[in-house]
Amino acid sequence: MTKKTGGASQSVMETFTVLHDGYRTGLGTGANPITTDRIDCFQVIVQNDPGNANNMYIGNATSQSIVLTPGQSETIPLSGRVGQVYVRFVAGTDNRVNWHAMG
Repeated sequence: MTKKTGGASQSVMETFTVLHDGYRTGLGTGANPITTDRIDCFQVIVQNDPGNANNMYIGNATSQSIVLTPGQSETIPLSGRVGQVYVRFVAGTDNRVNWHAMG
């Protein structure tokens, strides 16, 4: 897949070779990485599963400050590992987070 963006003077082409797809279940109020797999990426899309009843906070290991309601997602430009993205939920113990990572 290829994404192309361009301006008046210069165009930029970004290509990814692998689309990683995953989810993690059993999440509660403590901060956890969205995966424990060591996957390098340059962008991650994270979604609070539509079947969840609780809002989800998203961020890094020390701070999760962005709130996503069930069904909402966020795209994060990230030059690193997917496991650097952490989530926690306002309540419950069996919440699910879905993600796509481009590498």
